[in-house]
Amino acid sequence: MQNGPNGHGRPSGELGKIEIVRLRRVSHSQPAAWEGTTRDNRRVHISYRFGELNIEVRENAHAGPGWHSWRSILRIRPEWMLAEIHAEEHAEALVKYHRMPLPLIKSRLRMELEQRLLGEIRALNGPAAGKGKPRGVSFWELREWLEARNTHFELLRRLGAAGGPVPIALLAWSDGG
Repeated sequence: MQNGPNGHGRPSGELGKIEIVRLRRVSHSQPAAWEGTTRDNRRVHISYRFGELNIEVRENAHAGPGWHSWRSILRIRPEWMLAEIHAEEHAEALVKYHRMPLPLIKSRLRMELEQRLLGEIRALNGPAAGKGKPRGVSFWELREWLEARNTHFELLRRLGAAGGPVPIALLAWSDGG
């Protein structure tokens, strides 16, 4: 296949399934940031901050040779995504138990998650600012989030909650440098 303008075998802006074949933590002082490589040899950066998972790939910029830009391919709140999947899979039982419509149940779930995240942010910015450690995320947790998203990708896309255009698989990682 001929290389597209982005140098990766497809026209710029077009993405297929992303497969991350190498991933390592940026540093031990950043317990929720990783960098790596995709199967088609693009650099990838993953971060988790204040409840939001962001995945970006580096692509050649149209400014000229040697210029690159980062493109966000995923931006989700994993805990909310998992709650959304759970609510959809168990909708009938939840509606029966809570005696309220599913949209209201989902709204309350989102409010609870937002309150918890707000508490975490306040703890980091309050009187003890700088003394606490940011929430770390393990590779296993990251992999679990991506697998749940891939398994339920069509459902999440239908609900407007997929957070990005394509499935993303985490195939290999290391904790070393």
